[in-house]
Amino acid sequence: MEVRVNMTQLFQSMSAALSPTQAREVARAVLPGLSSAALQYWKKLAQTELRSSSRDYVAGVQLTVKDEETHEIVLTGMLPNMIENGWPGGDMRTWMLASPKAKTAKDGSKYMSVPFRHGTPKTSGRNVGDVMPAAIHKSARKLSATLTNPHSGRTLWGERLSLKTAQNQESRDILQTKKSPWHTTSIYTGMIRNEKTYDSATQSSYFTFRTISSKKRDPRSWMHPGIAPKNFAERTTQHLETIVAGVIAQVVGGSR
Repeated sequence: MEVRVNMTQLFQSMSAALSPTQAREVARAVLPGLSSAALQYWKKLAQTELRSSSRDYVAGVQLTVKDEETHEIVLTGMLPNMIENGWPGGDMRTWMLASPKAKTAKDGSKYMSVPFRHGTPKTSGRNVGDVMPAAIHKSARKLSATLTNPHSGRTLWGERLSLKTAQNQESRDILQTKKSPWHTTSIYTGMIRNEKTYDSATQSSYFTFRTISSKKRDPRSWMHPGIAPKNFAERTTQHLETIVAGVIAQVVGGSR
């Protein structure tokens, strides 16, 4: 269920003392700035309090302007709404394999490759996943790069992190350690170094890929503990309620 904040209804509830004509005039003057402030406040909450999911969440916060007096902010996307409303947890296959990106095997089972991005020791982990150990990074940055042609979309795969390509004993020890009992290997096994060249610099990002399948190999795998509701929309509305009356009073007072 998509979360919506109707800016017009909020304005109307705070401008009941105005005449209908005056309310329309003030709405046209106030709503653009008020909606922009609400949008930025909502996004700022997400950027401040979320980590690896903040980019997806922020992309889902959309302002819809139907006309001068009808403004609405909508939170789109399954994951952003799960974060906003909360999710009790459970088998991630139930919703991930419902994606159009999921493929069908010959036996009829569904499967999909899921990318996991890993942060480097110099990153905060925000938007890029948890930070990898320094020893793993030392080995991963020596991998030949994986390159994607921006025009054709074709990918030229480079080396993957393994016991053979590891550069030091500490990283080899980590690659032989499972983080959780249901993991079949280290979470860093098979890591690639994705390389992109921008106008001013060449940057690397690091990914591993794991397959989620409707075939359950371990009942504990791909089980999510749940998401506590963030209620950013409600908090944005509460923030707006503290400033709307003052904004209306300024506009009305200035027009006299």
